[in-house]
Amino acid sequence: MAIENSPDDISSARRDVQEKAAEAARADNLQHRAVQDEAAAAAAHADAAELHREAARDSAAGDEILHAKIVARQAEAQAKLAAAERNFVDREVGVERRRASTYTFGFALTLAVLGAALIVGLLYLFARPTGTNEVVVNAGTLPPGRSTVFVQPPNAPAVLPPRR
Repeated sequence: MAIENSPDDISSARRDVQEKAAEAARADNLQHRAVQDEAAAAAAHADAAELHREAARDSAAGDEILHAKIVARQAEAQAKLAAAERNFVDREVGVERRRASTYTFGFALTLAVLGAALIVGLLYLFARPTGTNEVVVNAGTLPPGRSTVFVQPPNAPAVLPPRR
């Protein structure tokens, strides 16, 4: 007995696989962006530290301007660091969702296979023939010249053997 899948089932499964691949690509893209954001935040922090050192050297006329630049750079670095942390958290949530989806799919697939095996077993159990019409006869008990014996099963109409 063959189990056939309809084209709709196959296309649905294909669509699910494509959606999962797209979700994985989005998660990888988010991870790449988070790494870039972390690098940019580190660079901004280094720039702010450099400006702070410059401000310490040049404490003459432009103290106020340098101080404003330092504060602006530090705020920019903090904003980039916060964005990188948000991207990291979003990426981790995506990974957990994918992992849960994979476990759910595996569980559903296992149930489907076990259900199909149960159905096939029940069909075999109830659809197989229950009786047999075969009779084993010892060849030594046959009359001479006879090689076959015709046996009428119980509850069957009378059948006469063919004449020779």
